Amino acid sequence: MSNNIANHTDNADFESQVLISLPIDSKQDKTDNTNSSKIDSDSINKNNLNITTTELPNSLPSSIPNSRRSSTSLTNKIDTKSIVSAATNNKNSIMISYNHAPSNSSSFSLSSSSSTEDVNSLHKNVINQKDTNFDFPQTNKKKLNSIQKKLVIPFHRIILAMLDQVSGKNHIAKVIQFTIRLLLMYSDHIIKKYSNNNIKLKNSLFLRTNLLLSTQIFYRLKDAPPFISLYRQFLRVGKTPFRFLDFYNYFSSNTLKNPNAKNINNNNFPNFLFSDKFLSLSIGTYYGIFDEISLFFKLGILKDKKLKKRVSYHESFSWYLDILFTLKNQLRDYSILQNKKQHLSIEKKIKLRTLYHSRDLVSSTSISSNLTNSFSFSSPSLHNNRNPRRSTSIDNLKHIDEKLVQLDYEIKMMKLSLLKTLCDFYFDSVDLFNLKFNPFFYTISGFGAGFLSALKVYIETKRDLENK
Repeated sequence: MSNNIANHTDNADFESQVLISLPIDSKQDKTDNTNSSKIDSDSINKNNLNITTTELPNSLPSSIPNSRRSSTSLTNKIDTKSIVSAATNNKNSIMISYNHAPSNSSSFSLSSSSSTEDVNSLHKNVINQKDTNFDFPQTNKKKLNSIQKKLVIPFHRIILAMLDQVSGKNHIAKVIQFTIRLLLMYSDHIIKKYSNNNIKLKNSLFLRTNLLLSTQIFYRLKDAPPFISLYRQFLRVGKTPFRFLDFYNYFSSNTLKNPNAKNINNNNFPNFLFSDKFLSLSIGTYYGIFDEISLFFKLGILKDKKLKKRVSYHESFSWYLDILFTLKNQLRDYSILQNKKQHLSIEKKIKLRTLYHSRDLVSSTSISSNLTNSFSFSSPSLHNNRNPRRSTSIDNLKHIDEKLVQLDYEIKMMKLSLLKTLCDFYFDSVDLFNLKFNPFFYTISGFGAGFLSALKVYIETKRDLENK
């Protein structure tokens, strides 16, 4: 196994890279510089040793710990010949890699190997060295961190951006509406509990003066929820004529104006009626008609009580159908997103394994060529960053990671939508079927639907502001 012996950071102003393969005795536990013989260029050629370097620093690390198989002690100042002389009489090989970047940072590693498998793992470390051990200077690190750091958007700016949207206004108003309802329910409970008929004088009661005063303030807001509901309906008004026009155009283009409409028989006509597009347009038009008619009753334009009952029923029923249809589509979309995420995760694992196997193959081929050429101290195949196939594989992995991040975001939004739809389902079921449930849970379901919708719009708005 290759052993990483030392890492060193130097402040020289040049770029150098040295890969030296030297013979080392695996049986020898300790090697002393003082006992090593000096070797000139002729002796290096006789031993078939090749050294390739662009520029070598004047000094190497002062302290290098011993490895498991062999150890070499190096002094503070050491040149190429002393490195060669420190390991001449040994049989196996030692590789020294010294990387220096022009940005005043460098990394030094000394590794030893005694078999082909160890050399393979050593080449892996050399291949990964540029990816993992490269350090930016301290000034560039600060700039890089400042660029990569996410832009922090103030909370009030996000709320202002939400108020610029119709959906944001609607959901914020719904949260305020049901918050006031909850406070009114609490104030009613306090007032009934401490009324003249039920009150029992206690010393602790006088400590709750602020509580009683606050409930009186909440009680003054009892007329606010109807006005907020009216405001929300004004935000929705005006869409029904356009919905009806879309429904008519879609229906006529597939039946009346379509030359193939005569071919519609009893088999495929039900498929057309129950298609997602047709159901979405028909339910949306149905709900919009009765929602806007109910607005006329709230404004006092219509006053017929029997008609008001029917309109209220059809409004609840159409919304119930819309909730069921939305819930069905959301469950389907959630399942599709989960399958996409699973497939991408599997694809990522396969590409990672392929990349690692390709590294092993490049390492083994480069080592075999080095062994046939005696000992070679630098090989272009070791610089795997220049390999176009590896670069393409890394780009593909980054692309898959981006897709996974986007899928995680979509799944998160879909979960919020599902929870909101379930709250609406409970809320409208109580209205439609006149269920005798606890009013507190009824109000909580309305508050939960509004809060989850507002939270979804908040996250989307924050993300849009960060991407600008």
